Amino acid sequence: MSLTYDFVISLAQRYMPAPARLLDFGCGGGEIVAKAVAAGYDAFGVDTYQDHWQQYAPAARLQADRIHRIAPDAALPFGKGEFDIVVSNQVFEHIRDLAPVAEQLARLLRPGGMLIAVFPSREVLIEPHLKAPFVHWFPPGSASQRAALQASHLLRLSSRPAQQRHDWVSEAQRDLRDHIFYSKAGAAIEAVSRLFTLSAREEANFLRHRLAANALLASAATLPRAMDPLFAEVTLRLANAVLIFKRRDN
Repeated sequence: MSLTYDFVISLAQRYMPAPARLLDFGCGGGEIVAKAVAAGYDAFGVDTYQDHWQQYAPAARLQADRIHRIAPDAALPFGKGEFDIVVSNQVFEHIRDLAPVAEQLARLLRPGGMLIAVFPSREVLIEPHLKAPFVHWFPPGSASQRAALQASHLLRLSSRPAQQRHDWVSEAQRDLRDHIFYSKAGAAIEAVSRLFTLSAREEANFLRHRLAANALLASAATLPRAMDPLFAEVTLRLANAVLIFKRRDN
C-alpha cells in the first residue's frame, strides 16, 4: 500500500505543490499525513475509527496533533476554505451517498482547491476487501450474491479461505450491505459535479507508477503515451479509479 501513498503524494505535488494546507479524508493510520508533512505540507487527517477501522487508531494516535477522530455523519472540524487540497484514498467506496460528503469537502476547500480521490469503483473485477471476483456486481443481500460468495470461497478466491464458509459468506454479505457501496466512476463524478469539476483522470499514471517501482517491469512504465487508454482500463478493472477534481468558484 505504500506505493499508493507515494503516488497520492506525487499527485498532490503536481496539482497543489507544497507549502499548502492538505487534508487526508479517511486517513486511517496517518501514513499519508506523515508523508505529506515530510514533503512540506501543513497536513491533517480525519477518520471515524469505527468498525473495521478501529485497527488504525493506535497508529493515528502517534500524530494526535494532526489527526482528528470524527463521528460518522458529523461535520468535519475545520473552518470554511481552510484547505488548499483534500486527498482521499480508498474511502469513497465506503460512503453510501457521496453528495453530502462532497458538500463538506467543498466547504473546507478554498475556491479553486483540489480534491484527489483514489478508490475502487464498480468497474473493478475483484472486490478488493474480500478478494473475491464479481461479488460486488450483484444486488446487496441477494441470493445471487450469496451464491457468488460461496463459489468464491469454495475456489479459495476469498480474503480468508480457511474460515468456515458459512461464517465468511455471512460476514462478507453484511460488509457488502453495510460498509461497501460501489458505484461506477461516472456516477461518483456526477455525485460531486455540483460543487467540483473533473480536472483529470490519472488511472494510466497509477499503473505507470506501479510499473516503475518493479525492477522486472520498469521498462513498461516508459512505453509511449499511446498506451495510456489501455493502462487506464487495466487500472480501473484491477485497482482503482483515480479522479482529480477542482472546486468550483461559486
